[in-house]
Amino acid sequence: MIRFLFVVSIFLAHTIEFVYAQEVSANSSVKKEESIEIQVIRPRFFSKKDRLEIGLSGVFIANQSFIYTYLMSAIVDYHLNEYVGLELSYDYGASSEKQEKHILTSDFEIKTEIDRVQSMALAGVTLTPIYGKYQLGGGRLLYFDTFFTFGGGGTGVNYLYDHCSGDSAPSSRVVWYPTVFAGVGQRYFVGENGSIRYDIRSHFFNKNEADASCTPSTAASSSVSTQIVTLQIGYSYYF
Repeated sequence: MIRFLFVVSIFLAHTIEFVYAQEVSANSSVKKEESIEIQVIRPRFFSKKDRLEIGLSGVFIANQSFIYTYLMSAIVDYHLNEYVGLELSYDYGASSEKQEKHILTSDFEIKTEIDRVQSMALAGVTLTPIYGKYQLGGGRLLYFDTFFTFGGGGTGVNYLYDHCSGDSAPSSRVVWYPTVFAGVGQRYFVGENGSIRYDIRSHFFNKNEADASCTPSTAASSSVSTQIVTLQIGYSYYF
């Protein structure tokens, strides 16, 4: 996870550096030396205190064996101060099967039981202990922060019962499970009202194995702990 954070941080930094480099070359009337000198002594550039953050992110579930799951996430975060915020998020998406699942079904007649996460509704707290600057090659400064999130909510798992045979298969349904989560992420600030944001989160919930059974109404209940790891990146605007 630490290696992934490092790679994403470097990628975002160089992407924003390229954008800023184009602005510097277009505005050649400003001397590079003066620009560098002014911005190095600059105080905190971006303030989140008493501001509402609204964002949209693409989400990918990273730890599933037989399917790909992609979701869109809407985020609302109210920042009480520079360090603490209250966040609500709702994710919704769909899954597609990997080639491995098709091979098991067609070549070996093995039908795998799949937990398809369709949606997540979460509430949590964000803690932002780190605020920093990164000097780009063109002399500009890139402002960023590193934050941690934790909280709870619910995860909706879509059961298609496609592993059941014949007319006995139950109708598809979505079952919600109480969920807790924790994560880490970074924001790279663009101007005075925007940021590019990415998160890595780990979600935990206990599901009832009977819910995935071909006879869910009569199957014996059995609680199983499940972990979902998500990677998400998107854009936020601050009001």
